[in-house]
Amino acid sequence: MSAGQRRWYRCAGVIAEQCQIKIDQCLAVVVALAACGLGCAAHAPSGHAEPASASAAGRTPAADWDEFWRAHSVSPAPPKDMMDDGVQPDEILNLTHGLLADDVVRKWIMADVRRGRGDAWAMRNMRLDIVNAGVLGPPGLNGTDRGIATEMTKGTVALNCDSSPIAAAGVIDVPKELQQRLAWAHLTDFVIVLVYRPRGIPCSRTLSDGSKEEMPLRRRRGQLTWQLDTGEFRDNAAIGPIWYQARGWSCPMDLSSELDEICAHVRLRSRTLVPADKAYE
Repeated sequence: MSAGQRRWYRCAGVIAEQCQIKIDQCLAVVVALAACGLGCAAHAPSGHAEPASASAAGRTPAADWDEFWRAHSVSPAPPKDMMDDGVQPDEILNLTHGLLADDVVRKWIMADVRRGRGDAWAMRNMRLDIVNAGVLGPPGLNGTDRGIATEMTKGTVALNCDSSPIAAAGVIDVPKELQQRLAWAHLTDFVIVLVYRPRGIPCSRTLSDGSKEEMPLRRRRGQLTWQLDTGEFRDNAAIGPIWYQARGWSCPMDLSSELDEICAHVRLRSRTLVPADKAYE
């Protein structure tokens, strides 16, 4: 597989390279912003309405969270707040050339943030049943299952990790020509790019004997990481809105991946991007 086609899996806010799982807080490297080509303008307002959500139409107030998860072979059900911690991206960008209204873009991004929190909760608590339920994404959640399997071989029963703040997030429309050129990435008509700003706090693992073990810190405080999620917006009466992550990719931002040209459009307007080799301490 070429350098431009290296696949990275997202494991609950953690990026794991194919054939080599790396439990970390997100992976990214230096910033190399590509020239504008698809959706450079931030916050492009639009009067277009959001596509109708099939599940939203059938919403019922009596929807049962526990029953929903049992129907997907998940027991016990995770806590109802596992996807909701009130955290929002510092900046939200509409990069859809007017195809989506700003309120729709915000809704989709927050749905992806919720999905990521659920993915992270499943990873931290070694919950393979949630990972394989096909709710937040395809079974395995694009590598989260591998991350859990790796940790379990070490006797891990839980991970304790800080959630990296989201410095910026954007919805980008992807032209059909680009989808065809990067067919290996399985891009969808719209993708969501999240830019994380790690706090520089190492994870720790809780082992089966009750002891804790600190994990190596791989990303320094402020070292930005870019993540690209393909998929679609879904709204469910029981669990609320999520972005179903069909594929999760990292953008190295060092020109080694063809996906960098997409991720590069999510820039921080109010802050200077910090290259990985100069991230503040």
